[in-house]
Amino acid sequence: MREPGKSNHSDGTVITWTTAPIRYAIFQYLMGIIAALYFMWLEEGLLAVPTPTWMKVVFVSAVFPIAWTLGRIWLYRRAWLR
Repeated sequence: MREPGKSNHSDGTVITWTTAPIRYAIFQYLMGIIAALYFMWLEEGLLAVPTPTWMKVVFVSAVFPIAWTLGRIWLYRRAWLR
């Protein structure tokens, strides 16, 4: 069993912006895609605003995940996510 706060990496480090910035950015981008998919699912289920498919694709694959990643990096650098 692993200790709380430790990752599954062999060296036992947690991925953070200061230890592995590229890996942290990729992880946050993937989390942004997941959050964007949930957002679009809720939007289509609750509001059902007619939007073109290309707009949904650009939002889910680029706009939301990039904004999510930059926002998380900014919050981490401001010491709000440490």
